[in-house]
Amino acid sequence: MVITLFGGIFVMFLFSRLLPGDPIRGMFGWAPPPPDVYDALQERYGLNKPFFEQFFVYFRNLFQGDFGYSLRGDPIRDLLLQGLPISMRLLGVALLAQVVLGISAGVVSAVRGSLFTRTLIRFATVVLVSIPVFLAAAMLFSLMGHRAAPLSVAWFHSGWRSYILPTLALSAAVTAYVVRLLEAQLSDAMREPFIKTAWAKGLSQHRVVWVHAVRVAIAPVTTLILASVSQLLMGLIFVEQIFHMPGLGWMTYEGIRERDYNLMLAALTVAVLIMIVASFLADVLQAVLDPRVRLGRAAKPAPS
Repeated sequence: MVITLFGGIFVMFLFSRLLPGDPIRGMFGWAPPPPDVYDALQERYGLNKPFFEQFFVYFRNLFQGDFGYSLRGDPIRDLLLQGLPISMRLLGVALLAQVVLGISAGVVSAVRGSLFTRTLIRFATVVLVSIPVFLAAAMLFSLMGHRAAPLSVAWFHSGWRSYILPTLALSAAVTAYVVRLLEAQLSDAMREPFIKTAWAKGLSQHRVVWVHAVRVAIAPVTTLILASVSQLLMGLIFVEQIFHMPGLGWMTYEGIRERDYNLMLAALTVAVLIMIVASFLADVLQAVLDPRVRLGRAAKPAPS
């Protein structure tokens, strides 16, 4: 995890320096800055130093909790403290929607729905997978964001209603993947011998499906849900910008647009850290849910 975080920060730092344009000159618009002011700002933000010196200074300050200042002069730590809860709430609601809607629709489509219901669910998943996040967010904002009063998201300060449409746009495609994967896993699990034994014992359909079949099929689905955090974090860039939500995605977009290196790097660093933790939890949960997987345990030699 530490190596991955270090490598991710280095790659992001490298590409931030490869972006076209000069952030200091961009602060002054069309008018060129005075040479003495330009040199002072270059020195203040450390842009006059060699690349590797800039990187190690940034990395050292980062592990001391110092994210620096944006080009507007605002402490980036304060911006993160304001924006991170917004993104985490949106991310958490999107993951909850995947769990509730994805698992429910997958079970219905696999074992409990009629032919019409299964066909409808499969058609809906194909449609949702085909729509990019930015297009889904733009469509929902244009069609319902201003017109439906209960779902009004014209501005972020609408309370809990601000998360309804962004969550739908953010989690639609990934939820469709969860439905299709769980349907395939359940279809295979329902043909296993232990399921036939459970039916022969006279167990109810609810117990056979939810206690025996879903327990076997849920391990890869859980891995998919946690692995989708990276996709959700990338979608935040579009969703938060369209729905006017000042979170990590909005900070990343503004940092790229204004060539604000420190702001963009801080938002992306936090996003990479979240992705690494989610990947770690996916590995641990897979070992917990699947008895065939063991972590950190050496295989015992066969008895002679």
